[in-house]
Amino acid sequence: MAEALVLARELNDMAALGLALYWAGLLAHFEGNPTEVERLASDLIELSTRQAFASWLPGGVVLRGWARSASGNTAEGISWIQDGIRDYRATGAALRLPYFLSLKAEALHLADRTSEALEANRGGRSSRRKIRRALVVCRNAPAPRCVSRDFGC
Repeated sequence: MAEALVLARELNDMAALGLALYWAGLLAHFEGNPTEVERLASDLIELSTRQAFASWLPGGVVLRGWARSASGNTAEGISWIQDGIRDYRATGAALRLPYFLSLKAEALHLADRTSEALEANRGGRSSRRKIRRALVVCRNAPAPRCVSRDFGC
């Protein structure tokens, strides 16, 4: 991904840079690296705001929220995630919604709000069962700092 980011910058291709920042952020999430997710999300939010990329901005906001939650600031993180999901829905898109809802569920679990986390993914179909199983298993266990492995990521 680093190579894609460098190439998009060298070519001054802002659309490609937005795409690369978003996917790099997803990969950093899957690696459980909130510091890197925060950095990439900040770059994506800045770029999307400057370039009016309405489709990429909510993704950056949701990723920032996950990073904040995974870093221990769950209340702020959940707020960012909810804002990002709201803005994403406002675009009329739905493809990334199950992933965004899974990040919300993870953040709620980290905030010891597991019952709410079980309900958070009602709008997503593809990952709902996996998340529900992980949260039911975790219901009585203390929330670890990052539960990405519990979600099969």
